[in-house]
Order: sequence, then C-alpha cells, then structure tokens
Amino acid sequence: MPYHENSINYNQDTTTTTLLRFIAGAIDGFLLFLFQFLGAYFTTAFIAVMVTLEGAPSLIVNQYSSQAMIVGWVFWATISWCANYILLQGLTGSTIGKKICNLKVVTENGSPIGIIRSFTRSLFYVISFVPFLAGFFSILWNQRSQAWHDRLCGTIVVPRDYKSNKTIQIKEQEGSESFSQQDDINRAA
Repeated sequence: MPYHENSINYNQDTTTTTLLRFIAGAIDGFLLFLFQFLGAYFTTAFIAVMVTLEGAPSLIVNQYSSQAMIVGWVFWATISWCANYILLQGLTGSTIGKKICNLKVVTENGSPIGIIRSFTRSLFYVISFVPFLAGFFSILWNQRSQAWHDRLCGTIVVPRDYKSNKTIQIKEQEGSESFSQQDDINRAA
C-alpha cells in the first residue's frame, strides 16, 4: 500500500514490534476478561443479596442471578473496553497492554491519535477479527506491521520512545523528498 501523504518514514524492527503487539493484546485481553468477570460476579452477588433481602424464594433468586450475570458481563465488558481502547488509548496513545510493552499508537504522520480516531480504530477491530483474525495476523506480512484496522484508520504502532519529530516522507507531484517536521515548520514561518 502506498504511504499516505505526510506519512512516517519509520524503519522499525518489525519482528520485535509484532511480538510486543501480540503480547500487549494478550495482556489487554486477560485484564479485560478479569475486569468483566469480577464486575459481573459482584453485580450478580449484589442483585442476589438485594433479592434475598426482599424475601424472594431461591428459585427467583437464581433466576435474577443468572440474568444479572449476563447483564453484568455485558455492562462491564462495555465499560472496560471503552476505558481501555477508547479513552486510555485515545488520550495517551496506549492501552494498558501497550503501556506494559512500551508501545503506542500514532497517526501515520506521527501525531497522537485522539479519542475519535481511537474510537474508530476500535470499531474497525471487527473487520480485523471477522475473517479468522486475518486482519490481526496481517501485521506479520505488512511492511509497517499494520493490521487492517490500522490501515483503515491511518495509524501505526511504534515504540513508546518514538518522537513525532522524526523524519516523515512528503509526497510531491514530481517525486518525494524527506524533511523533518521542524523543516516544514521553518518553511511555513
């Protein structure tokens, strides 16, 4: 895929970044599962105690408990997903797993992704997930280690110490030249 205009000219060690992305995803998955499980468990326990205190028979308590488990699971899954993949990643560039693995998500021109792009990127996980996780595994053969949701949103995962003032590639009609962002700022002034 051709680089977008003003895209990062970043030659990362794709093997390391790819491995770290899978580890970060596993950490996020485990933590989100744990948060969902605990949230659903305590929601169910709370509902069961409340219904029991009202003097309901055990059959009714069991019925309410099973419904509370489902509702609690969905509720806490939504809360944890939004907190990790939309707010945290949108504000800091990293989910909990990416922070632990020292990675961050930036736009293809090196700027922070923000909450809106993080939300869109999270929605596009479905596209990467549906065909047997092929979109996620595409980071193995993509030159810039981009999954399908990264390519659709114009994002790239880089090491946390990556600075946005590294060299970017600027496409011009007659050819392409590389300038640092500081050079572009100096030209505009």
